[in-house]
Amino acid sequence: MNFIFSTDFHIMGRSPKNRVDDYPSTIKDKITEIFEIANNKNSDFIVLGGDFFENYNTSISVIRDTLQFFKELSDKNNIPIYSALGNHDLHGNIKTMSRSAISIFDTAQTIEISDKKNKIRFLHYFTGIEKFISKNKSSNLEIPKNMEDIYEDDVSEVWVVHAMINNTPLKHIVNHITIDEVDVPPNVKLVLTGHYHGGYPITKRADGVVFANPGALSRRSATQDNLKRKIQVVHVEKKNEEFAIEYIGLKSCKPADEVFDLETIKAKKEDKEKFFSYIDKLQELEMESGETTNLEDELNKFAKEADLESDLLDEILGRLRELNSEEWFNWILTLMTILKK
Repeated sequence: MNFIFSTDFHIMGRSPKNRVDDYPSTIKDKITEIFEIANNKNSDFIVLGGDFFENYNTSISVIRDTLQFFKELSDKNNIPIYSALGNHDLHGNIKTMSRSAISIFDTAQTIEISDKKNKIRFLHYFTGIEKFISKNKSSNLEIPKNMEDIYEDDVSEVWVVHAMINNTPLKHIVNHITIDEVDVPPNVKLVLTGHYHGGYPITKRADGVVFANPGALSRRSATQDNLKRKIQVVHVEKKNEEFAIEYIGLKSCKPADEVFDLETIKAKKEDKEKFFSYIDKLQELEMESGETTNLEDELNKFAKEADLESDLLDEILGRLRELNSEEWFNWILTLMTILKK
C-alpha cells in the first residue's frame, strides 16, 4: 500500500475575499504538484479527505472546467483517485450525493466515491459523526446505512474521516473530539482526517494508532493558521506490516504575503479592535448606570467616527433589531468571540 493523502480543496471559480492571486489557478497548481509527488513516490493511488468543491451545487462551468482538468491529469499520470465526502460535498447527508457536484466525477470515473477500497474505510461526513465515532457515543443519532458496520469491519486497516478531530481541544469549536477520544477498531492502525483546516502533527496514540491531518490544501481566508501554516500532503507507505508516514510540503504554495491583501486585513483588524474597545466602554457604562443604552444610535455614531466597514455594521445592526434589550449584550459578546478568532 503506497498512496498520497490530501484534503479540503474547496475548489471554486472565483478568488475569495482578501486573496490577491488567481485562486482557481493556484489550486490547480497545487493539485498538479500532488500528482507529481505521487509519481515520484511510485504511489498506487491518491486519497482525498472530502470538501472537494466549495459548494455541493457548484456551477456547471466550474464543474466542466475542473472535470476537464482532472481528466487530463488522470490520462497523463494514470493514478486512481478515491475520496471521502465532506460537508461541502453534500446537502446534509450522503443521501443527497446524487445531487452534488462531486457525484459527476464519480459517474465519469475520474474520482471514485467509495465506502471501502484497498483496505481503506471512508467515513463520509454526516451531522453528528464526531459523536458516532467517539468513545462516549451518543445513542440519539441517525446513522447512515453505509456507516452502520464500521465497527464490524475487520478488514480495513486505514480510516479516512471527514470530521472535526484534532490532537488537542479546540476552544472555539463545540462539536469536535480529540484523537484520544476516537473509538477505533483493533484492525485500524492509521486514521487520516479532514475537515479541520489547521491540521496537526503526525501523532501516535498510546495504543499505537497513528493520526494525521496535513491541513487543508486551500487557504480561503486570512486566519492566523492560514497565514502561518505549511501547505502539505501525506505520503503513506506500508512496509513490513508497518505504516511509514511523512508530511511533504508543496513547493508551488506561495507565501501568505503573495496571496493575501495583508494591508487591508491589518486595517480591518484595527477597525475591529476599535469596535471591541468601544463596546467594552458601553457595557461598563450600562453596568454602572443601570440604564439601557440606545445601542443602534451609539453604533452608528461610532461607525462614522471610526470608519467601520459598512457590511460589518449592517450585520450587527440587523441582528440587534431582532433582539430585545436584555439579549443584545450577550449577542455582542458572542460576536466579539467570533471576530477575534
